[in-house]
Parts: sequence; C-alpha cells; structure tokens
Amino acid sequence: CDLFENSYIQLVEMIKVYCSIVEIISFTPCVEKNNLSKWDTNRNKELEKRNQIVKKISDKLELIYIDIWTPLIEEKYKYQDYIHMTDEGNRFIAEYLSNFLK
Repeated sequence: CDLFENSYIQLVEMIKVYCSIVEIISFTPCVEKNNLSKWDTNRNKELEKRNQIVKKISDKLELIYIDIWTPLIEEKYKYQDYIHMTDEGNRFIAEYLSNFLK
C-alpha cells in the first residue's frame, strides 16, 4: 500500500507541474471474467482499498475527489467484458463526470 500511495503522490505532483487543475477520480468496479452479471469481490476489495488511498491523497493535496465507484455499484450497469461497460454505462460515466467539468 505504501508503494502505491507514494507512487500515486509522485504521479499527481508531476501532473500538477503541467496542469493547473487536477482532480482525482475513483477506480471503477469490476465484474467476474466468467460471469459479467456478478461483481468480482476479490478484485473489488483491492480497488476499494485503492479508492481509500486516492481519497486520502486528494484530501492531503487538497484536490477534488470524484467518487464514480458508488453510483456504479448502486446502478449495476451491464459490462461488455470484465472491466469495460456497455455504451449505456459509458454514457452514464460521461454524463456524471461532465457535471464536475462545468
């Protein structure tokens, strides 16, 4: 966890050199490779931990943190493979994130 956190902080600091506005977006949940209608609980435990770390980093660096995880878990969009959603899910993400860009 420390390696991930330290590397992520370094990455954000490098990005801040070139960008005046930096926002952190949570990771998105995954479904099982062989059952696209079921959450991959093992992988998602890891991703939830990463989300906690990047949230902590965003707070520490006073950056905006956008939680896309929670609405995706609650809505349960369909996936076209174990990582990528169908067009409907991608549209949701685009609309959801556009609210933060306005």
